[in-house]
Amino acid sequence: MSKEDIEIFNEIAPEYEEVNDFFSFGIDRIWRRQAAKYAILDIKTYSLLDVATGTGDFAFDIMSLAKISNKNIEITGIDLSNRMLDIAKKHAEEKNFKIDFEIGDAMQLQYDDNTFDVVTNSMALRNFDSREKFFLEAFRVLKPGGKLVLADTARPVRFPIKIGFYLYSRILLFEGSIINKGYSFMVNSILKSDRNKIKSICNDTGFKNIFMKNLFTGIPFLLTAIKE
Repeated sequence: MSKEDIEIFNEIAPEYEEVNDFFSFGIDRIWRRQAAKYAILDIKTYSLLDVATGTGDFAFDIMSLAKISNKNIEITGIDLSNRMLDIAKKHAEEKNFKIDFEIGDAMQLQYDDNTFDVVTNSMALRNFDSREKFFLEAFRVLKPGGKLVLADTARPVRFPIKIGFYLYSRILLFEGSIINKGYSFMVNSILKSDRNKIKSICNDTGFKNIFMKNLFTGIPFLLTAIKE
């Protein structure tokens, strides 16, 4: 991600959560909670890295489920936007969640090989400069048997949702151009995202047992995979 792109996310950080709720009618919260369930493992204690964590929403959903499930998860959330992380840290303090938030690049993770049991990413994969680099880095830092859990959005392929989303995206692009060009950037990234291509890249980088399913409305999707 370029310095300009990082500045865009720094700029929109204060209203990022509210605008996401507005654009998705609050449904983005449902997507994340559905996906967060797949980050809860059978083992009692494990470590998890949430890449491009933003304001920490996905990490918080996972931590909430972990507490309900009586799991001990050590969560680290990384992002290139310091302002997003500032908000994440504030929310973690309010929720009394112990999560480590730090600056980090999905394309060049600062962790040793075989460090984490789970790597997660929510609604950011489509914005990465290189999905191949992300999958390779996720594979590298996962322990053998570790799990990758992704939740993202891509252009729908089935009618009538395909037509409905295209029309709605025109509205979002117009509104985004008025509010902040960062939102137009995010809508365009959805339009350019192909879920089948993402699955293919995941397979090519060494992951096995790849599972993909559409979530609510067919625009968001879930992908899980295992490092054998």
